[in-house]
Amino acid sequence: MPHAWLLVDQQLVKLASCFRDANHLGATIIPLPYAQASRLVALLFLCTLPLALVADAQWMTIPVCLFANFVYFAIDVVASQMEAPFSDGANDVDIEVIVRRIDKHTASQLSQLLHHPVGNFDVFPEKNSSERRYSEMDFQSVSGRISRQT
Repeated sequence: MPHAWLLVDQQLVKLASCFRDANHLGATIIPLPYAQASRLVALLFLCTLPLALVADAQWMTIPVCLFANFVYFAIDVVASQMEAPFSDGANDVDIEVIVRRIDKHTASQLSQLLHHPVGNFDVFPEKNSSERRYSEMDFQSVSGRISRQT
């Protein structure tokens, strides 16, 4: 049994390390001068592209430059949204869901290890209160059945 607890502890240490690394990535912001310089270089390229293409492509210069500008600005919008991947936006990573899933999986693994139900810790009690009530009722009924059997 102590060996199993060591394995669980090692997995929790690895999980905490991964979470710390993800939090560090989310908190790291690209320095403003670097972001401004890269945008300036890209805009200079997009402004000089028609001058370089007009001799060879003639009228095709317009659609090629429009396409190049569209691609650049689309990538710029995506990059600006990806600067803060752990905030509350629609396209961001929902950390609360991941934490809940890890908590439920950990409780399930401990239940299998200990051979009795283990309740999961409600990390965010103010959200999903109806789901929490049902899971607590299920846990109480299961734990009551097990205690009567033993």
